[in-house]
Amino acid sequence: MTTESEVFLISMQKGAYLLSLVLLLVLTSVAYGQISMERLANYERERTYQEYLEQWGDWPRPDQEILLPAAAYVGSEGRVELAFLPGFDECAVVSPESGYLEWEVAIEEPGLYNIAVFYYPLPGRDASIERELLINGERPFAGSRFLQFKRMWKDAGPFFLDVLGNEIRAPQVEEPRWLERPLMDNLGYVQEPYLFYLGEGINTIRLISRVEPMAIGYLKIYQEKPLPSYEQVLAQHRGQGFSEVEDVWIKIQGEHSTLRSDSTLFPIADHGDPTLEPYHPAEIRLNTIGGNRFNRPGQWIAWEFEVPQDGLYQVAIKSRQGVIGSYSNRRVLIDGRTPFAELASVKFPYSTGYQMTVLADPGGGDPYLLPLSQGRHELRLEVVLGDRRDVLRVAQDSLYELNTIYRRIIMITSSNPDPRRSYELARKLPDVIGRIRQQAAIFEQLVQDFAAVTGMEGGHTGILKQQAHLLKRMGDDPEM
Repeated sequence: MTTESEVFLISMQKGAYLLSLVLLLVLTSVAYGQISMERLANYERERTYQEYLEQWGDWPRPDQEILLPAAAYVGSEGRVELAFLPGFDECAVVSPESGYLEWEVAIEEPGLYNIAVFYYPLPGRDASIERELLINGERPFAGSRFLQFKRMWKDAGPFFLDVLGNEIRAPQVEEPRWLERPLMDNLGYVQEPYLFYLGEGINTIRLISRVEPMAIGYLKIYQEKPLPSYEQVLAQHRGQGFSEVEDVWIKIQGEHSTLRSDSTLFPIADHGDPTLEPYHPAEIRLNTIGGNRFNRPGQWIAWEFEVPQDGLYQVAIKSRQGVIGSYSNRRVLIDGRTPFAELASVKFPYSTGYQMTVLADPGGGDPYLLPLSQGRHELRLEVVLGDRRDVLRVAQDSLYELNTIYRRIIMITSSNPDPRRSYELARKLPDVIGRIRQQAAIFEQLVQDFAAVTGMEGGHTGILKQQAHLLKRMGDDPEM
């Protein structure tokens, strides 16, 4: 999906505010988390998060919250320091780019808990921060090996004009702030924060540094509350006196975002649509943001805006999602939180041009009314996979299985097989041939599943069809 071009609040004919974020959202849809066969060849598969939940998922989720001050760590390796940083009154601990920090937590009720880290990005090589998690000396599942913590970026200043009248973007500078981040899947296959089993008594939590330094204020052991429904939120705020507001139009240009998760999410120019603002037929105008770079789960772009009074507002997004046969998904957050469950994954369908999309019930089409109090707010869009995540997870599992099959085959044929020799694979590896046929059936099902969730077929389903056909031929004729 692309991203943003403008943001506004406008009053409708019947009087409800429309907070319209004009976003240019052009996103490559299934390029998330792809792993090459070369990498897989050197990778031993670990237990997945789904397999982890199969073991521990029946345990209760105690309604408790425990804050572990980072400075109270019980073990460490590397150059660990204590520091006081702006925005946090207590002592923080500096986690360098190597080594580890370890804490102990006493659990009264064993069960599944979420874990969040309150962190501050420290100067480094401008990459996302990565940590590995161990609980009681073991890595719970494969996804806890690579836990990401984003930095925050903004424009260094206003746009420049060159001698020809073209707009030139300002350099990107980091805007470090304290941020509480739940431990989540950085590939997006699991949309909710991870759950971890903690037994009764003393448990150790270790964060191993992989990439970039950061300061840690505290760790939080807690339960992520399920998001309420739109109807519940609307009824609650109507009971508090919130009502639709009339006669206001607030417009925010999308390229004037206040914060971004990546330095590559900078304003860009689009000459393809004269309805974009600003627009010039010959000179460069920076009138959108994000583009094809805004495509990885966990990336986000945020805008600040101000409303004149308490009320219920609508949100609209002018967007273009240019990937045929797919759609893009974004999580909508207001002031750092998703207001209700329906905004956890909003679809932006394929379109040849820019279109204004009001966030609304996909079934009935009634626009959502978001409660906003008078004053300043932040609206954030975050990349999520939405209902495609299960299809993509199955595809990734198949890649691991095909890599295992590949290793079994080259044990017989070597990596440079003789095309004139019969290796009798059907006799020597009968189980492998059966597994190839099984994968052919899985890829055929993936084609149907992908078309079902996207509502159409495109280039991605074409690739899956080709793979299914090839695997079927290999399974039917191993000597081909």
